Amino acid sequence: MIQVENSLNGKKWRLKDYSESLAQKIKLQFELPEIIARIISQRCKDIEETSTYLDPKVKLLLPNPTDFIDMEKGAKRFVSAIEKKEKIAVFGDYDVDGITSSSLLYNYLSAIKHEKSEFHIPEREEDGYGPSKTIFQKFIDNDAQLILTVDCGITANEPIAFAQEKGVDVVVIDHHEPQIILPKAHALIDPKRLDESGENTHFAAVGMVFIFLVMVNKLLKDANWFQENNIDPVNLIQFLDLVALGTVCDMVPLIGANRAFVTSGLKVMHQRHNKGIKALADIGKANVLKEYHLGFVLGPRINAGGRVGKSRTGFELLTATDDFLAEQLAEKLHHFNETRKDIEGAILVQSQDIIDNEKEDLPFILVAERNWHPGVMGIIAGRLKERYGKPTLAAMIDEDGNVNGSGRSIPGVDLGRLIMKAKEKDIITEGGGHMMAVGFSCREEKLPALREFMKEEMNQILGGEPLLQILNLDAVLDAGALSFELADKLSHIEPFGMGNPEPIFMLKNAQLTKVMVFGTGHLKSFFRASNGNSLVVLAFGMAGSEVGKTLLTHVGSKFDLAGYMRINIWQGNKTIQFHLNDAVLS
Repeated sequence: MIQVENSLNGKKWRLKDYSESLAQKIKLQFELPEIIARIISQRCKDIEETSTYLDPKVKLLLPNPTDFIDMEKGAKRFVSAIEKKEKIAVFGDYDVDGITSSSLLYNYLSAIKHEKSEFHIPEREEDGYGPSKTIFQKFIDNDAQLILTVDCGITANEPIAFAQEKGVDVVVIDHHEPQIILPKAHALIDPKRLDESGENTHFAAVGMVFIFLVMVNKLLKDANWFQENNIDPVNLIQFLDLVALGTVCDMVPLIGANRAFVTSGLKVMHQRHNKGIKALADIGKANVLKEYHLGFVLGPRINAGGRVGKSRTGFELLTATDDFLAEQLAEKLHHFNETRKDIEGAILVQSQDIIDNEKEDLPFILVAERNWHPGVMGIIAGRLKERYGKPTLAAMIDEDGNVNGSGRSIPGVDLGRLIMKAKEKDIITEGGGHMMAVGFSCREEKLPALREFMKEEMNQILGGEPLLQILNLDAVLDAGALSFELADKLSHIEPFGMGNPEPIFMLKNAQLTKVMVFGTGHLKSFFRASNGNSLVVLAFGMAGSEVGKTLLTHVGSKFDLAGYMRINIWQGNKTIQFHLNDAVLS
């Protein structure tokens, strides 16, 4: 029984429950080690679910497109535009999900040789968030007869009404929280619509676009369109690399079809057909791509275009058909990302100083300052959420008193719902998102009201109890039990991400022998296990935390460690590393 109530990071450690009987069945039927079977039994309810978990296939797990309201109506309108050779305009969001969604549509239209299309990726500071009358008017002036919005549009009531009044149909493919009054679009496809069944709410926008194209493909086949136009039917599997990238980067749960998207998408990526992804992987030195590289190597570079450079650069990269152009674009995004890191580092230090000097200990974080860069607010919110374990809103204030920010949440707090509620109360002017990530805008004078609103809502969620950070452990091991064999067996549980996190292990009785600081506040420690084995432990960003301070002053002491294991390959050498999440003196 785990009894850690207050670790060095102030967390309560709790060993996850598992079904002993199911674990034994999994162990025998799938010939897996005991510890792997136990971890899977924590994540699957029966043998049938375990089977698809271990071998996720898109064909088996993909929902029927007609299960979604307006999917068939929207797909038929899209097919009609293809058949009539109408001009199709696409408006996509400026993050990875929006860019992969737009790229997926572009590559599909290119594959079927539909030449009349226009794609717009907004620039954060010039265009703001979401569709606008100005952009829609531009589409209409350029003779667009159908507009699609992807990864946005669910709250764009006015621009959509404007386009429809002008006689141009709008099809929305989104996955964000809707308002009570929905836009009057020709088709409104969003799994979070209140009139949806609620069974398929976990998709990223790029996943919804893929499902949309599954139906489009079927309608074109049924109409003999491919045969009549002497065009090969499109194999949509070739685009799963884009679907995997957007799915991982938008932090949606990697369950069901999403797990299949990422598993199959990584296989497609390894074939290196998409020249943009290939160039980005090369510049990021990601030779063997895993979901980690999608979220932390490829994704940040694509996002950097919209944060500190040009949003469209990522779209141009993922739709590039020339190797040299792809390499140039990847290099540009890489430099944007380096600039983003510098900006982010400076703001992070400022924001942490503000929080550490707060007089009131609230169960959430709200920081907003002048002269902060709007493009990194989402990253800052995420970093602060990880450091303090609280739902976080981070925002910049411009010279005119306009506030633009982003939020990141923790399990159990639906930040998307709270932002929509704040909008309904006229505390914020614009806002939206989903459970774990949001964007919002308001006036500077409304910040006190937003703080008070968050305080009341969080107190209601917590029921008057303090916010307690729980660290869920998958298994308890001796520090000497980490091995290449265990790491290999853990691959059965991949891909990791939201809804299927990397297993967190508790390592017992590890003696600290050496510790050093490297980079910008990271720690590299060496521990000795009870069997004499040496263990390398990395603690990213923890040098100034209670964990870091304790490690730096307690060489020779024994610790219980919590974290996850990784295989590190450097110059051809493979080593086991343990990435630290938390620790306690034993």
